[in-house]
Amino acid sequence: MRTPRRVIGGAALGTLLLTVAACGADDAANDDDTATDESATDDDAGESESGTDGAGGSGDAVDDEELAPGQHEFAAEIDGHDRSGVVLLPSGWTPDADLPLVVNLHGSGSDGAEQVLWSAATGTADAEGYVVVLPDGGFEDPDGGRLWNVPGVTDAPDDAPDDIAFLQALVDWSAEEYGTSTQDVFATGYSGGGRMISQAACDDPDLFRAIAPVTGLRSGAPVEGEDGWVPDPATCEPDEVTPIVTFVGTDDPVNPLDGGGADYWRYGHEAALDRWAEIGGYEVREDTDQGDGVTLTSIGDGEGPDEIRSWSIDGAGHVWPGSPAFEEETDWAGTPTDAIDANELIWDFFEQFLGENPTADAGR
Repeated sequence: MRTPRRVIGGAALGTLLLTVAACGADDAANDDDTATDESATDDDAGESESGTDGAGGSGDAVDDEELAPGQHEFAAEIDGHDRSGVVLLPSGWTPDADLPLVVNLHGSGSDGAEQVLWSAATGTADAEGYVVVLPDGGFEDPDGGRLWNVPGVTDAPDDAPDDIAFLQALVDWSAEEYGTSTQDVFATGYSGGGRMISQAACDDPDLFRAIAPVTGLRSGAPVEGEDGWVPDPATCEPDEVTPIVTFVGTDDPVNPLDGGGADYWRYGHEAALDRWAEIGGYEVREDTDQGDGVTLTSIGDGEGPDEIRSWSIDGAGHVWPGSPAFEEETDWAGTPTDAIDANELIWDFFEQFLGENPTADAGR
């Protein structure tokens, strides 16, 4: 199921777009609660108008002398296609700072400007000093917004861009435009954006040092097995596992914990975890009660940082934990949660794999 923006309602959408428009270059120091108090969209988030008022509003990637810390729109040819989106430059940014890059992908039917809000991306990025690029999906959703061309599950037009190739090219493009690192590159995504980065980790495990799918962890396309739907091993067989931190609500109505939902979901969260553990040959698993209905599942080889962390929140829906954009319960997304702050936990995990960290895999 997709929740088009029209489901959010006219007043809520107006609040959203006004809030996006207010997020200009001088807002980079805001907390994660720059998001509106309106519910974000599902698989995924609402409509697709870019509303930022940043320096990139002319439609072209801006020159270095025009850039300053804050939020900017961009439009550029990347991998042979016209692409657009939003970039967040933290307060310590300079063109030669070589800061870490976090690619943040919106849900289906949304766009990068809205994803700033749904994921409450600004505060943690500014506090921790990393650049966030939030691109728009490769082709239009007939119901509004943009979609990602996820291999194996997306019914995309013949002329739709290859979004795996786009993400690969985006890393170098961001380095040229914003001076970001080409080594310390990470990715997160909500719902359909989580599906997209999961498949990127299947197809190119060296592209990102670590990924963080929020309500969207996958390990290949769904296929029907003897006991129900499972990940198709033929669609996800990398030589190594990109480290993963992921989040799931036990009452997710869109991508249900135990499987179901639309054709592109089908199998459950545990099936996705089990497949990644199988790929990595990981035999160590520990489930710990974190209180407040939160369970942390740690999976790995027992040496160094966990290769996989899964945060499960009892009673939560198809939401970004801790984001004010999911303040109220809705029919399509279910129950919000502030039991944990996903952004803080994502960066805590990503930090372990920064290139200068001795615990990081030097081969990445």
